[in-house]
Amino acid sequence: MMKQKLFWLLFLSFPFLNVFSQYKEKFFKEGYVIRQNDTIKCKIYLKSIEELQEKIVYKYKDGDEPITYYPGSIIKGFGLTIDGKNIQYTTVPYPLNKKGTKIDLIFAEVVTNGFLKIFKYSFYRENLNMAGTSTNSARVFVPTKTKSKKAVVDYFIYRSDIDSSSHLSSYMSDNMVKLNKELVDHFFGDNPDLLKKIELDITLVTFVQYVEEYNAWFKKKNKKE
Repeated sequence: MMKQKLFWLLFLSFPFLNVFSQYKEKFFKEGYVIRQNDTIKCKIYLKSIEELQEKIVYKYKDGDEPITYYPGSIIKGFGLTIDGKNIQYTTVPYPLNKKGTKIDLIFAEVVTNGFLKIFKYSFYRENLNMAGTSTNSARVFVPTKTKSKKAVVDYFIYRSDIDSSSHLSSYMSDNMVKLNKELVDHFFGDNPDLLKKIELDITLVTFVQYVEEYNAWFKKKNKKE
């Protein structure tokens, strides 16, 4: 009878053990979380960038039970080192359409900070591929459909005084940014000298330079006022 009870006790404990072991120790990286106004050192679970943008799982030290928070919670942002580079994430309104009228809260990577901000969001998009095969009996070409996932990098820009964000681009690579005049006027319109310099088809590095130049100009302008 005692053995039977022990068996059921161990059996029932397995699901709980699986829950706590789903976050393997090797995927926890040194980092920090910004909880309200405090920055606290911790270990952040990093298995995929995409999952990291949707929720943060962390613990303060080895042996602790992992804690999970989602964008819009008391965790405003966090940072960690990925491939030797210090990466900062913060809670931002992610535009679900090009005009930014529909949004969702996410943790996005901070590319530039300041009055104008650029954020980066990585995800996988499902593509439908068309292919074909020949049948031996009838010798006809039969079209087939296959699905594949491709990595997409999505950049968007945020202006602090209007509480809105707009897409810059969604591309397979993260090297080029294609702008439109409406977006440029909207975000840089109050700096006519910089406005003249901005090209619509540029590299991301050049666009970051434009944003940093604008932020320096805006900071200097507001000091004078």
